[in-house]
Amino acid sequence: MEKGANRVLLLVFLVVIFAPLITMYSGLAPSSALMEKRRLALRPPLPRSMGDVQRYPRLYERYFDDQFGLRSLLVRAYMQLMVHGLHVPQINNVIIGQAGWLYYAGNNEMADYQRTRQFSAAQLARIVQTQQQRCDWLRQRGIAYVVFIPPNKSSVYPEHMLPSLPRAAGMSRLQQVVTALRARTSVPVVDVEALFSTARYARLLYLMTDSHWNEYGAFLAQQALLGEVARAVSNVAPLAADACAILEEPRMGSDLALMLGLQDTYHDTNVLVRPLAGFVAAAVPLQYAVPKDYQAYATVQNNQRLPRAVIFRDSFGNRLNPFLAESFSRSVFLWTYDFDAAVIEREKPAVVIYQLVERVLDVLDTTNVFRAVRTKQ
Repeated sequence: MEKGANRVLLLVFLVVIFAPLITMYSGLAPSSALMEKRRLALRPPLPRSMGDVQRYPRLYERYFDDQFGLRSLLVRAYMQLMVHGLHVPQINNVIIGQAGWLYYAGNNEMADYQRTRQFSAAQLARIVQTQQQRCDWLRQRGIAYVVFIPPNKSSVYPEHMLPSLPRAAGMSRLQQVVTALRARTSVPVVDVEALFSTARYARLLYLMTDSHWNEYGAFLAQQALLGEVARAVSNVAPLAADACAILEEPRMGSDLALMLGLQDTYHDTNVLVRPLAGFVAAAVPLQYAVPKDYQAYATVQNNQRLPRAVIFRDSFGNRLNPFLAESFSRSVFLWTYDFDAAVIEREKPAVVIYQLVERVLDVLDTTNVFRAVRTKQ
């Protein structure tokens, strides 16, 4: 009897030891790529030169680490234990907030939230100088300029943040920049933090399990942004709420839940905004070369009474761009914080919009050198 039990234990032990390797080399293991939001390392080819031989161990180690059998299941079990079992407050760049809310901790967003760092007087002076130079350069060419800084989710929904992360008194870096630009430059700057602090009680503006706003948040943002653009540019009008259908639908967890590998254990609400007449502007490729990391594209519509626009943006533009495109005959969207004067001179827009989210405000200082012509292609 004892020998039989030992054999069973040995068999179980061998299965546990070799199952990951069997699933790895058989291709039966589920991939971790979706959970980790990156391309996993592939098995390197057999070496054909001495250089290949030297590189092979390092490349194979990367492949083994990424493709280890049952890795995704083991990682998921670990995340379940950390989040739902031990209630760990933060895993990597995800803050596990209250009531099902998740917050992004990358790009020093928690320092912004807690107001533990601020811009120095010298930094603000450089930001002011650069933005005024850009505005002046554009004004000389008859082009309007608007800076738009969407707030972090943690700035709009602080009540779901962990109590162990208190906020200091004083101004946030966003408030510092907005105050400085309005007091010391002629640069129009759009700040929707106050608008959002009221509107959030009517509908959700950000996804609970994502670091970004939802379509309704982007819709309200375009109303404020285009309202400012209309002060300087003719024939610009934002989409009105009564011209759109606003829908709510449940969905599983989004970006931050995906980073935990637990998107199916979190629940969220999508707030969708659809123009009753449909979206008119159509996407078209650019007919000239720009850096690939711009992920550039244009939108056009058959209404030449409308002005043209160039929009420098980040990931918050993903939901904002379709609404902006409806107000321009041609829009060029560039996913970059570069101020690419060559594109502007080629497009000859009526307005340039520079959009960046609160958590990357350092960009305004680190890219403080104004260049009228690109030096890097």
